[in-house]
Amino acid sequence: MTFRRNDEIQEGLVAYLKSKIEITDLLYNTDAEQIKEYNWQGTVANYPCVRVRIFGNMPNDDCSKSVFTASILVFDENASSQHADNIAGIIGGILRRRGFTSSGVAFTSKVTNLIHAVRQDMRTWRSEILLSGIAS
Repeated sequence: MTFRRNDEIQEGLVAYLKSKIEITDLLYNTDAEQIKEYNWQGTVANYPCVRVRIFGNMPNDDCSKSVFTASILVFDENASSQHADNIAGIIGGILRRRGFTSSGVAFTSKVTNLIHAVRQDMRTWRSEILLSGIAS
């Protein structure tokens, strides 16, 4: 096992979320491609959608694993924040104290906070799931 790069952790989390029909069924056109990395710079964004952001990535003492922190953001344009919070709650439930393998990375994850939806801009709500874990 080796230290995991940020892109490997992010790719694994994105792929895992895309594999969960409980999430993709709630996204625009029930399309798993609405789950992307946070810094995706496409020209068209459809809502609701999910973005994955890596905050921290520290190797353990022998560099065999990475201790990471991440944020999963849910964006929605409904009049109410309820749908964004619902999707965030479902994602939180899926990732809460979970072990899984995705894109060649073994994960253990722990949800540390579910942040209630706030206005991102005049039309968009943003809910957030804070996550910590180990990737190996």
